[in-house]
Amino acid sequence: MSSYASLVLHVLAHVQLPEPGSLHEPAYVEWCAARLGGIERRELGDDVRLLAALLAPLEERLAVQLLPRLFARDADAARAGSIDLEDFPRQGVSSYDEAVWRHLIGRRAAEVLRVVCEVERLHLARLSPPSPDPALQRYLAELTPAAPSLGALRVVELRPLWRRGRLTSGEIWVGSARSGEGPGRLHVAWQACHEATLREVGEAWPSSAGYDVALEYAALGLLGERAGRAGLAADHAVWFQTRAGPLPRGIQDLEGRIPPALFARVERLAER
Repeated sequence: MSSYASLVLHVLAHVQLPEPGSLHEPAYVEWCAARLGGIERRELGDDVRLLAALLAPLEERLAVQLLPRLFARDADAARAGSIDLEDFPRQGVSSYDEAVWRHLIGRRAAEVLRVVCEVERLHLARLSPPSPDPALQRYLAELTPAAPSLGALRVVELRPLWRRGRLTSGEIWVGSARSGEGPGRLHVAWQACHEATLREVGEAWPSSAGYDVALEYAALGLLGERAGRAGLAADHAVWFQTRAGPLPRGIQDLEGRIPPALFARVERLAER
């Protein structure tokens, strides 16, 4: 995984934004401050306030979350760091994801975020490089009865995500499973299960919305249902209690909270 993804997520983890669409992680911010000093001592202190204003609209918050996928290699991102997105073709920039580029071009928030990332790059380099937890994959294999689609996806640890997860094409991004560098193996594994289940539900019920709360609820209910049937309810409960709000713990909690047709599809998925 490109360290450029970690760089972008590192910056976004410091930006306080409303939900949904926020990647702010206070625990990660605190972890970084203990090693790098507070952000008020460097440019990032002012930058996060500007980004918070630019990313106030939900559409912008969701759009810039594509930026970590713009470059597969960090070296390519660094070389293009001073070139505006719209100038990529004229300046001969190559090796970038064109679909992501087309979605970001013309967005001031994306350009500002790119500049902030390049300024913060040297500071992030002072942190010890993350190392994947070898036991995570074994634990994930134990959880496949609760999230069958996990087997088709690669789970990647990216420390700045901390307790969060993100789904990309063929990959699930989660925080670090190592103690002291993230929320731990159990949390990131179940977060990966949630992202995999969200993908499965999304394929059964396609939505054009950038964020669809019905799909989120459906994935939570389906995962909880499967965890209970697979004898994994205790571990699932540890992860579930970190989530805020009165959320569905099983399929029975979904009725009346999601469209009836989606409810019927979730019931069918649970029986597979």
